[in-house]
Amino acid sequence: MAPLRFTRIESGGEELYGDTIILRHGSNVTLEYATMDYIGANNIVYSYLMEGIDDEWQHAEELRRVTYTNLHHGTYIFHVRSTNRECGDVDNEQTLYIIVSNPLWLSWWAIMLYILGVLLFTGLTIYAISVYNGLRQRVKVEQQVTDIKLRFFTNVSHELRTPLTLIVAPIDNILQNERISQNVRSQLEIVQSNGQRMLRMVNQLLEFRKVQNQKMKLKLQQTLLSDLVEETSANFRKEANEKHIRFEIENRAEDSTVWVDRQRMDTILWNLLSNAFKFTPSGKSIRVIVDSKPGFVTLAVQDEGVGISPEKRNVLFERFSSNNELNNTGITGTGIGMNLTKELVDLHHGYIEVDSEVGKGTTITILLHTGKEHFDENVEFITDDFTMITSQPLVAPTFEEKMQQLEQEQQDSPCTILVVDDSADMRNFLTNILSRDYHVVSAEDGEKAQEVLQSQAIDLVVTDLMMPKMDGLELTQFIKKSKDFDFIPVILLTAKTAIESRLQALEYGADDYMTKPFEPEYLRARVHNILTQREQLEHSYRQRLMRLESPKNDEPIPGDTFLAKLLDVMERQMDNNTLTVDELVEEMGMGRTVFFNKLKSMTGLSPVEFIREMRIKRAAQLLEERQYNITEVTYMVGMNDSRYFAKCFKNTYGITPSEYRRNAMERNEKS
Repeated sequence: MAPLRFTRIESGGEELYGDTIILRHGSNVTLEYATMDYIGANNIVYSYLMEGIDDEWQHAEELRRVTYTNLHHGTYIFHVRSTNRECGDVDNEQTLYIIVSNPLWLSWWAIMLYILGVLLFTGLTIYAISVYNGLRQRVKVEQQVTDIKLRFFTNVSHELRTPLTLIVAPIDNILQNERISQNVRSQLEIVQSNGQRMLRMVNQLLEFRKVQNQKMKLKLQQTLLSDLVEETSANFRKEANEKHIRFEIENRAEDSTVWVDRQRMDTILWNLLSNAFKFTPSGKSIRVIVDSKPGFVTLAVQDEGVGISPEKRNVLFERFSSNNELNNTGITGTGIGMNLTKELVDLHHGYIEVDSEVGKGTTITILLHTGKEHFDENVEFITDDFTMITSQPLVAPTFEEKMQQLEQEQQDSPCTILVVDDSADMRNFLTNILSRDYHVVSAEDGEKAQEVLQSQAIDLVVTDLMMPKMDGLELTQFIKKSKDFDFIPVILLTAKTAIESRLQALEYGADDYMTKPFEPEYLRARVHNILTQREQLEHSYRQRLMRLESPKNDEPIPGDTFLAKLLDVMERQMDNNTLTVDELVEEMGMGRTVFFNKLKSMTGLSPVEFIREMRIKRAAQLLEERQYNITEVTYMVGMNDSRYFAKCFKNTYGITPSEYRRNAMERNEKS
């Protein structure tokens, strides 16, 4: 049979090299083939196979043409052969190599571009990550520095509260009780005003720190907002008069109430009014409007001050945005007041809106939801502080009434008497005659008596004069010279009747001297008389102590050095909310048991009760002075939890702090 030949190859842009054809990517190719046998052409059948496309030989019968379209890049091998129907297969197979070149995006220079792009992307990614980590580290460092600064200022603020209190309180006392010239008075009033301002700023910084640490928990009370506004606004009346500013309060909400943390709302309104007075010139006006709308009670502070430009309103509530930056004035601020205001409003789930026009004034409006459904479990709902207790009198009990109450409580727990004698029979005898009215403990000599004094609270000692190891005179001297036990009365019993022995006993500090034999009823009468006198002296001293007054130098009160020192320690630690009994004991330089026994014997109070009593009494003084609101007083006496403060105050006086303050104001107005 004649050989098989390709008669035609049709494709755009082909390049033919012998038995190889090179095509572009995606080309179409048509192949024609034929044998050179013209005689037996009708008996020839063709078969073809394209490696890479066809899986098996394709029979074309008499068709001598095949087309492949859209060839992808790569190498293909086309096989074609002819078959004689009579003679069978003929060995005349032909092969054509077809190479489809790579597309443009797979060319070598494109691949190089890809590699360069990947390298560039990788480099940029690494650079971006490096920059991001650097910025993140920088922000972290700045945050740490900010936290350190805030912690520093917080600690300083805690330290400043004591000296500030000791600055403001004496000045208040001078202005109220001393006769001074008008010139001196005006200067002291300036010091008083700025001292109170500093104290509020210190408290505000502590609040700001608490918000930043997310440790603030709202204590919500149902509140008549108009009353709270009146109370806070009263602090600005004097400033309004001095600056000749018309200051008005308008209540359009009638009796609408909201659930708010009164202490935080006082801070919010104080900050808004402070800014309003700071930027409102003389002769202008400031209005506080309490209004209501469906679902809300609103509080608006309107001023006719310098105003805030639109582009600067966005940073009004940003942390550390100073007033000077917002208003381009020479008045500066801490930059935390408005930020704290915004944070406190957010904690109440409220809204704050600002409407301002440069040169005409600013209106800042607070919108508070009515009801309490919008609060979550992270808040605390407490009983209304203004609720009147019908079962309790509205007038605070006097100190005499309070002391009577303490004495009544002490009667339920009788005094403890220590009997010291080396004779067991005498100890039993004395115990029998005294135990009907008192609790009696005993010791066989002075050394054992010392151990009892160290471990128990003793109200009086009855001791024999003549005893082994340590006699009665040595024991009396030990008691009277010890700062831990010098308040304990001592009765000496002895068989010696000489006047010298009596004088010696008195010189050693004995409170009474009885000779043996003695009448039991007479001993009981002497014991009762001494304890009664001591109770009267302690009663008088406790009254002064509860008023936070120091004892007079010439006043013969037992333990006055101890109590004077204790009072001094409490004065210095009054605003320390972390004060513990151990710290108080350490300040007094005494053992814990001895301190407890001495304090209990002299005041009838345990250390914890004494600390609480001192704080509440100081709070009552501050409330009567009417220089501070209840929130400030709470911090000044070291009781930062307003709910706990109100509870303790009510337990002491039978009424809430607000009622006590209101009653004090009414008494002053009547007087």
